[in-house]
Amino acid sequence: MAHPKQAERLSTFIQLEQTIRQAQTIQDFAFTACNQTKQLVDYDQAILWEAKPHHIHIVAISATVSINQDAPFIVWLKRLIFIEARLAGNQTRIIRPNEVSETIQNEWNAWLPGEMLWCPFQDEAGKLIAGLIFIRKAPWQT
Repeated sequence: MAHPKQAERLSTFIQLEQTIRQAQTIQDFAFTACNQTKQLVDYDQAILWEAKPHHIHIVAISATVSINQDAPFIVWLKRLIFIEARLAGNQTRIIRPNEVSETIQNEWNAWLPGEMLWCPFQDEAGKLIAGLIFIRKAPWQT
């Protein structure tokens, strides 16, 4: 017999999956991915990004209405994502400040409150096309 908390989390997961499948626009998907996933994953901030041919585009950030792609934090974040896309690629993993390049690491504490959970999205051919990043102060469990 399933534990009540496990059953509740499974129910929440199924409801989120249905909401995502019913999304009519990328904005609907982004809202669910960056805000409603908090019901399942304990995070401080969620970021949805998309890989464009020669750059990274930040699609959505939790609790944020609009994004200035040229804001200093966003520019730094896109640089981090670009680098991690090459290193972490298609693997879901935890990224800690001490695991990134020195250049990125020097600015990490100014921009991010803790660790990052890297969740990539792939197309049918396995090419990295987008991803979700979940950030939180508390360490992620491995």
